[in-house]
Amino acid sequence: MSSDKFKPADKKNIYSFENNVSFKELVEDKIPSSIKFSDKKNTRLYKISDQQSENGSLCHVLTEVEGVKFDRKNIEKPALMKNQLKNDDQVKNLREQLAQSNAKLYESKNACLSLRQELHKVQKLLQNEVGSNISISGLLNCPGNWKGRAQQIQQLQQKINDIQSKNDVDRSSRSASVIYDKKCTLQLKLMEQERKNQIETLTKELKHSEITLDDKIKKIEAYKARIKILENNINNSKRDIILLNEKKLHDNQLIEALNGQLRAVEGRYREKEMDLIFQKEKIQRDYGDIKKELGCSRLQVEQLRKKLHEREIEIDILKSSNNSLSESGKFSRPVSSKTLHDSPINTNRKNSRDSNEYVVLRLAAEAENVKLMELVALLNRRLDKERNDTDQISECLRKEKYKNAKLEKKIEKIEMTNNCRVNFGYRARCSRSSINCNSSKEELSVEKNQYKLELLEEECLALKARLATVQQEKINDLSMYKNMLDKTKNIIKDNYR
Repeated sequence: MSSDKFKPADKKNIYSFENNVSFKELVEDKIPSSIKFSDKKNTRLYKISDQQSENGSLCHVLTEVEGVKFDRKNIEKPALMKNQLKNDDQVKNLREQLAQSNAKLYESKNACLSLRQELHKVQKLLQNEVGSNISISGLLNCPGNWKGRAQQIQQLQQKINDIQSKNDVDRSSRSASVIYDKKCTLQLKLMEQERKNQIETLTKELKHSEITLDDKIKKIEAYKARIKILENNINNSKRDIILLNEKKLHDNQLIEALNGQLRAVEGRYREKEMDLIFQKEKIQRDYGDIKKELGCSRLQVEQLRKKLHEREIEIDILKSSNNSLSESGKFSRPVSSKTLHDSPINTNRKNSRDSNEYVVLRLAAEAENVKLMELVALLNRRLDKERNDTDQISECLRKEKYKNAKLEKKIEKIEMTNNCRVNFGYRARCSRSSINCNSSKEELSVEKNQYKLELLEEECLALKARLATVQQEKINDLSMYKNMLDKTKNIIKDNYR
């Protein structure tokens, strides 16, 4: 049995002992019922049990307080801070009470060890006096006052003397005395065997109690080591919580910056969308004006066609009259130069020249009409293409808004998880690996959001470039179309003159 005394732990962060450890088992179960201590020692033992019960109740109160701290998750920050300060004061008071009770507990443990040492000494003295084969219960059950082996020997000698005197007195009854002696010896042997058995059982019980005591000492050492490990875990978790708070502040700043960038991109996109709508309306107005001009030009072409048709009819009439005149000219006399100059042949020549000019004009007008129709078809195709592009752009904008809403939801979830982690406090048994995994996941989500934002900015820039090219193409087409209209108008006017 070790004589080392227990010393109270230097640190006050002792949170839990096993509920199975009871000082009644350590003290009462291993003390034989025959041995009685003084009143002071009995009061000490009862104080030990009372202190153990107080210690257990304090530990339960501490665990309940920490459970309340863990359960309060969704309360607002100011209320949480006030309640946390109150809980911290309660925890400090409870920890001070726990430290005092632990000091009393260790004092009671030292008293218990001293009592055990005295008990061990008493048992050794009993074995020296009575012998290792005689049990204490047997000694208590035997009548008379026993004072060790010497008294047993004296009693046996007295019995032998009595027997011898009886033998001397009653020599006639020697045979009966011999039988009685044999019976006595048999009874003595039986008593010695019983005492040996009792002493063996007592020694076995002593060994068993020593083994259990060593096991409990080892358990106490294991509890101390466990307490140190838990303290290290608590310190590590505190450091991790500080790092998480710093990371949370950094993440909040980054989220605010990203939200600002998103708002700026959305504002630019809205401005570009409004510019596109204005440009589209302008193009539609220009397209209506061009259609009106085309209708006017078509009306002019139809009028010219009608005039050409009338002139062709006149040309046919003149040709028929010319043929009739040529037939009648064979029988007519020659005329003077003045009459020849004013003859219908000259008028026919003039009419043929005019008709040729009108044919050329008609062909030129038809060619210009074909070109104008091709240009109108090309403009219609481009308009359809631009409408499809605007539809695609609006679809992309809708998708980007949906993605933006998803990203905002994820950011809110990350903020909520960060707030929950800060409000939870710290857990004594949380490992450093789980916290590192959570922080790495948050970093990955933030990096993904940054990457998506960069992609959105690139898409916006590409859309801006596409809009600029489309606007330039439309301006070029309008200028070319106006030039062609001006040229056709000039050609038609010149030919009409």
